[in-house]
Amino acid sequence: MSDRVWDRKTQQLIESLHKGSELETGLARGPYGVAGQVCGRYMCRYYGQDLIARALSPTTSTRPHFRHESGWECPASHERRRNTDLEDQVVVNLRAVLVRAWPGVPVDLVLVRAPEAVDGGMSAAAGQPPAIVVCGPEQTVIVERVRTLPGGDQVRARSRTVRAQFGPRAVHVWFLTKDPMQFAHRGRLPVKPRGRDKAVHATVAPTAEQLAVIASGGGVYWLDGQQVHVPYGVHDFVHEPEEGEDWDFPEAWKRRGWPNDWRISHPVPAPDATRWGLVPLSLHQMTGGRRCSACAKRVR
Repeated sequence: MSDRVWDRKTQQLIESLHKGSELETGLARGPYGVAGQVCGRYMCRYYGQDLIARALSPTTSTRPHFRHESGWECPASHERRRNTDLEDQVVVNLRAVLVRAWPGVPVDLVLVRAPEAVDGGMSAAAGQPPAIVVCGPEQTVIVERVRTLPGGDQVRARSRTVRAQFGPRAVHVWFLTKDPMQFAHRGRLPVKPRGRDKAVHATVAPTAEQLAVIASGGGVYWLDGQQVHVPYGVHDFVHEPEEGEDWDFPEAWKRRGWPNDWRISHPVPAPDATRWGLVPLSLHQMTGGRRCSACAKRVR
């Protein structure tokens, strides 16, 4: 039995099953694979196997449920099932926030297909959180929430797959978890965001996988509870004194810090940024229509 099931026909996550629903009973086979290949409509989120829908009639006394075609228990381990449910719930909650933020804008859950897979990539996506697709009037944004980014080659392939599935102008963004493996701190940065009070931002060293996302035209964010960390590029450089300038200030702090300066690149970090600064925002702020960026002026 499975608590959450993927519907290959509608390309949606089935979050509940009840009597009298519009779902089909049984395997409901159809041409859902590549080149019209026939496969079952319902897929186990944990293991990728076909499922059978049972007891959907309003007159039956049996509780509605899904079971594996083999009749056996799901082969996925308890840990995998638990982790899949937790990751799915984070995505479901994030989608709910986006739905409230943009009323009337379609915000759906989908599995990003791998075109080389037999059933259109759905089985390969089993156990991975579904993506959120926001179909705005001018642009489609695909949001994926993963614990760890795949390798650089896989990131680039994933970006190509997203554009093949949702159009060449689709924007692919990743929401990562805030953990030490992909959040290497590089000190703190005093800033004065435009129109805001002075603040101190954490800076991080981007990984090769995060740089691959940026190079592919995507975006990287960190989701930590209800707080999102939005990166911008920090470009550190050193001023060289020009002829006639005397930088031998009597104050020690001026002599030590004056040559060091920085610029920023946003709304996404430039590939050659020295490090990334992080703007902490609540989900409410991020979806409230505001545009947030760090000011390019250095705080002296």
